[in-house]
Amino acid sequence: MARERKLGGVWACAVGAAAILRLIGIRWGWPGTYNADEPHLVNLALSFGAGTLRPYLFKYPTLWPYALFAAYGGMFVAWSAAGLRHGLSEFAALYAWRPGNFFLIGRLLAAACSLGAAEVLRRTEKDLGRGAPWGALLLAFSPVVVELAHSCKPDCLMLLLAALGWRAALRLAREGGRRAHWACGAWLGLALS
Repeated sequence: MARERKLGGVWACAVGAAAILRLIGIRWGWPGTYNADEPHLVNLALSFGAGTLRPYLFKYPTLWPYALFAAYGGMFVAWSAAGLRHGLSEFAALYAWRPGNFFLIGRLLAAACSLGAAEVLRRTEKDLGRGAPWGALLLAFSPVVVELAHSCKPDCLMLLLAALGWRAALRLAREGGRRAHWACGAWLGLALS
């Protein structure tokens, strides 16, 4: 029990350090764009606010723009509830005059997804009876994953969903059952979308 508590404290410190790595460079490239694909994804997510959820291009999988659209909806609700009480046209103007906040929301979402993938891997290693979560630590501090968490792109969401699918596949291999089949198929299907 004391060993698990100690490992939990070490993991909490590691997650804090990994989060700091992701937050340090979250605003790189401003006032321009850090990654050339970010404006396409942000524009696609914002276009859903025009009344249709049909993407006009399929350059990227559509689950990420839908997640961004939901995050922007939350941003609009928070912005309106803060006493500003502006309409949708003023929210669109906010994107025209200060687009950095929209990119920041997407980058924060990507950082959260990458940390979530490390947490899923840690729990999987714990379920398998491993001692220290070495795989999760490597994923949390992987330079490629940290760099991907600095851009508003779908890579970190795909990593999280693939980790959840892998966890469900391991549960399927160990326990079997219809529920495990459905969970494995659902997570891996979402990872592909």
